[in-house]
Amino acid sequence: MRRLGLCLYWCAISTLLVASAAPAGAQPPRDTLPRIYNSRLRELAGHRVLRITPDRVDTASVAGRGVVLDPAALRAVIATGDTIKREPSVVLGRRDPTWATVFTIPEDYVAKVSDGQELAAFRPVFLPSEPMRFDPAAESFRGELMIVLEDMAVERSRRLRDSVTLEVVSSADFVEPRPVRMGHLNFPPTRVRLIDDNPRDSVRITFITETKLDGFDTYLDVEPALILETRRRSLQGFGLQSIALTVMVRGAGFADSVPVRFDASLGSVEPEEVFVRADRPASARLRSESLGGATVTALSVVYGSAEQEFRYNFPYPFLLAALLGGLIGALVAYLRDRRRGKQAKAWVYVAGGVLWGLIAAVAYGVLGLNVIGIDVAVVAYFNEGVAFVLSALAASQLIPKGQGKARAPEVA
Repeated sequence: MRRLGLCLYWCAISTLLVASAAPAGAQPPRDTLPRIYNSRLRELAGHRVLRITPDRVDTASVAGRGVVLDPAALRAVIATGDTIKREPSVVLGRRDPTWATVFTIPEDYVAKVSDGQELAAFRPVFLPSEPMRFDPAAESFRGELMIVLEDMAVERSRRLRDSVTLEVVSSADFVEPRPVRMGHLNFPPTRVRLIDDNPRDSVRITFITETKLDGFDTYLDVEPALILETRRRSLQGFGLQSIALTVMVRGAGFADSVPVRFDASLGSVEPEEVFVRADRPASARLRSESLGGATVTALSVVYGSAEQEFRYNFPYPFLLAALLGGLIGALVAYLRDRRRGKQAKAWVYVAGGVLWGLIAAVAYGVLGLNVIGIDVAVVAYFNEGVAFVLSALAASQLIPKGQGKARAPEVA
């Protein structure tokens, strides 16, 4: 009795018909499913069967022998589960189906193909993809899924009479295309692009089908990236300029601190090592050296490396600022001594101002040495303005006062 019951149940599930499809006494439609699909149907005994028409989705009635679709139906859908699974790629009748794996959306479709009266049995799958990776040019993470309607009986590509539509919803900032419409079986795959500026660990992807509006969820991994940022790529050479570097981790889902070391092909970075967390960037400063190109690399055992290219240029702005400052300081010293009645030769003040101005600016900019005796600790970073002021102060303060002989008073 149990075997008889199973046989009767199998006869019921093996046919997809709609009760209103044809009047009494009419011949069944010619659109039939290849027999090779019967082995798949045996695995799906007891699953829900839905019929999709242009204006509705309802439960399909079953009767008779063989799988058929009435003229009003676009396709029938058999729900095979509730979650996306990673499974071997299946072409029924092939001895070894384990040549590749796919992620299966748990629905089997029966639909009409465009090149005849035959039905096709297929399922939507997406191919294993690489994690989302950071694109430095776009400053965002990018990933891709390849979706295929996998024909279970034929390996070649075939066109469907009506396209199958999936809506892809994601926690990523951008998904394209939406919706996804697929009108052929097998290859080429339909590519879905995902973009997110700041994902954490993974992004959620939901595939919404015609028969499951709450969708099927899956996740695409994110490959964390070490990011090295700076506001400028060119510096004045010979150690006369330094700029800020910021290193951070993007795409990570945890907040543990990891060490990051800096390496500069030319120049120096202080400090040489910092600790970075996913939610907390760290800073360092790069100081130039000599002239030419330089590469700064941030290295992490956990997150890999990041690089930036820099250029050390001849310090024309610095020299101009120091010379102008020295000249202004020399003029101040010259006028001061003239008021005090000192004999002064202008060229002596000019030469002294330029030399002392350059010495003071270079000493402070490169060595941090203050030679003027005036507190300038409030100056956070050296630039052309600071060079001009230091040179002017040095020239006015360090040129020996009272150069030359005092002039004799004029007799009335």
